[in-house]
Amino acid sequence: STLYSSSAASDVYKRQGLLSPKYPCCFSLLKRPLQSIIHFMSCLSTCFPVNRYFSPAIITLFGFRDFMTALSYIKSSSPYLGFKKWWRRKREQRKGLQLTVARKLLDRRLSSEVFDPSTVRRIVIFRWDDKLGDTIMATRLVDAIHKARPDIEITYITGKQGQSLLGAWSAISHLVVVGRRGWRTARKLNGLAGGYDVAIELSSGMSAYELYALSRLRAKHYLGYGKQDYTLFDLNLADSYVNFAERYLAAASMVVGKSVSGDFYLPSAAAAEAVAESYIKSKPASEKKVLVNLFAAGKRRSFSPEDGERFLRWCLETWPDIHVMLLSVPGKDAKLDAYISAIASPRLDRTPGPPSIELTVALVKRSAFVFSPDTGLVHIVAALDPVSYTHLTLPTKRIV
Repeated sequence: STLYSSSAASDVYKRQGLLSPKYPCCFSLLKRPLQSIIHFMSCLSTCFPVNRYFSPAIITLFGFRDFMTALSYIKSSSPYLGFKKWWRRKREQRKGLQLTVARKLLDRRLSSEVFDPSTVRRIVIFRWDDKLGDTIMATRLVDAIHKARPDIEITYITGKQGQSLLGAWSAISHLVVVGRRGWRTARKLNGLAGGYDVAIELSSGMSAYELYALSRLRAKHYLGYGKQDYTLFDLNLADSYVNFAERYLAAASMVVGKSVSGDFYLPSAAAAEAVAESYIKSKPASEKKVLVNLFAAGKRRSFSPEDGERFLRWCLETWPDIHVMLLSVPGKDAKLDAYISAIASPRLDRTPGPPSIELTVALVKRSAFVFSPDTGLVHIVAALDPVSYTHLTLPTKRIV
């Protein structure tokens, strides 16, 4: 209880997924055994004066200057990295075995009807991974089908992020919001079973619980990408459709039976537009506005505090006529304020809050340059201005 009461410790645990939402003081030792132990020791040092007791021993035995240096060495050591690689290999083997069993039980056609685009009345789009960027790309599929065949009833399966993006869009007849991907969520899709002419799933891979979830929909036809080996999918796009935007347009054309076109959908709000406009106008007109996001869904793609500060200093020194706007991200205010305090430049601040997709869209519209390691923001830029891609040529174009 003492360990969990430390906000610093609990924050680290939550970021690493080591706190169970149902049992907050239990570590997921079976899920991530070595990670759990190492992060437990890391957080221990934030709660107790570990260095006072362990540093002398560590210095004597291993030559490390403190406890955290020792942990950093362990996490970068060959035995640890080797174990991590082995653990991932075993996890992938387990997933492969699960998929093999699932295909034996579930990979079969549920209808003998021959596909006829003119008979399509109800479709369901399966996009439960809830990735913002992929959801934005999928809006082109919805828009193309809705424009070509407004009589088709479109059901869209997504998560909470998708709900915030698509909740007010009239092109979608039914928005089904589900929880985290997994067997439990897949079982809940039984309530949607039957009644769909086509189920569309255009991701590049497939897992056992995804196959189970799709089979629960019991659609007459299944449209997929790169799933020619699956019996369940009687409609397939060629592997050449690597580009997401082209893939979704090709799928829409297959569903309606003719060539179609569609646009990306991004939500907008008058209040968000007003906030963004006021914020931009408060900056010197002579400075080019650069929107910078330093965070991503995965830890590996997010900037560390040191790299983030070094990158921001480099931007400000390289281009003396820019104003860097740090994109506000939920839960990251303290980190962004730390950058601003450390660099202390009048050409660096963070965007107003609270963060929202509508406000982000409004800010991107008014930026000369957008930088982000997160693909969600990249897709927003692509949807707004798909032809303005260039590579580090700041003066004239928006950059990702």
